[in-house]
Amino acid sequence: MTANAQPTSARRQAALSDPWPPAEPVLLFDGVCHLCQRSVRFVLRHERRPALLFCTLQSPAGRDLLERHGLDPGYTGSLVLIAEGKARTRSDAALFLARHLRAPWSWIRAFRLLPRPWRDWLYDIVAKRRYRWFGRDESFCLIPDARLRARLIDDLPKDPSDSATR
Repeated sequence: MTANAQPTSARRQAALSDPWPPAEPVLLFDGVCHLCQRSVRFVLRHERRPALLFCTLQSPAGRDLLERHGLDPGYTGSLVLIAEGKARTRSDAALFLARHLRAPWSWIRAFRLLPRPWRDWLYDIVAKRRYRWFGRDESFCLIPDARLRARLIDDLPKDPSDSATR
């Protein structure tokens, strides 16, 4: 078994035992948004390999990651994908996320040929109406199955040796 073929729980444990923030790509999503919750489930079903960690924007870990990447810790305007030391938002996040999906979903990356202002305009149309169109909860309501639970970051470690709180 190669290093990249480690079971998800072993990779997650290794990522979380490293200094914060984790080295694995992290998808931050609006934990009260039904569309965002469905998007996470979609990614879990269609990803190429289990490479992503997940975190709600509203969690302590999510706010910390946003702040560390120069974003407002109260930001809930879109998905945020943190990978390769960079935070991507709006259409850039969605297109970068597509590289983690199996075909035909990975082909969505072809939209990066469109100018970013156009892509972001289209993204914003859905993002601004997502609660009205898809609904929302008053608090985080996604009931994680075993696949998501193993990869969900919900809190920061109390100290560098404590990774069990995530």
